Amino acid sequence: MDFSSGELARLRVAPGIDPLWETALSLHLLQNRQAAPAFDPWRREARAAPARAGLVPATRALMRLCPPTGYFPDFLTPGCGDTDLDTALDQVLATPRRRLAAELLRLYADTGHAVPPGVRPLAEGRPEALRRLACALRGYYTAAVEPYRPSCVRRPPTTAPRGPMPRWPAAPRGCSPGTTSFRGGGARTGSSGPRTPWTGNWASKAGR
Repeated sequence: MDFSSGELARLRVAPGIDPLWETALSLHLLQNRQAAPAFDPWRREARAAPARAGLVPATRALMRLCPPTGYFPDFLTPGCGDTDLDTALDQVLATPRRRLAAELLRLYADTGHAVPPGVRPLAEGRPEALRRLACALRGYYTAAVEPYRPSCVRRPPTTAPRGPMPRWPAAPRGCSPGTTSFRGGGARTGSSGPRTPWTGNWASKAGR
């Protein structure tokens, strides 16, 4: 890759770690065998933590949106170096319906399939589906990414941290682990009503 002097002058270093980029890239790592000696200890803990929190369906749903190879939707990583998770999630929740539909269509077109029925509510920008997405992203990030951020800041992640992953907190901010409930700061992140168990389908329980 070549850069002109003008392009180099415009380069900026991000002020910190972008939580949604780290989330997406970690979902890729969970689904491949890249650098097994370094990442397998983390993979074992990253699979166990969502299971303890009842977030296996949410994690699997996120994996389907972030396959280990090929395209994944750009709306999952909307920021330009944003380091605040709440800000990043608000950007995801504000994604225009047209963009949601186009990027999910591209994701499944790459696999030779149509957008599955369970994903269509998300492609249509339905508030309940977007709230589920925000809660799934927050829950997975809290369980599988955030505990490892200090080691990423201090040094390149050549090895996974030793020891057990910290216990899941009582409830990530704005979410109820294992449910559909998400409460955020923006207009589209209000309470989703009753806290109902989620099976990994983006459609609401009532099928709306």
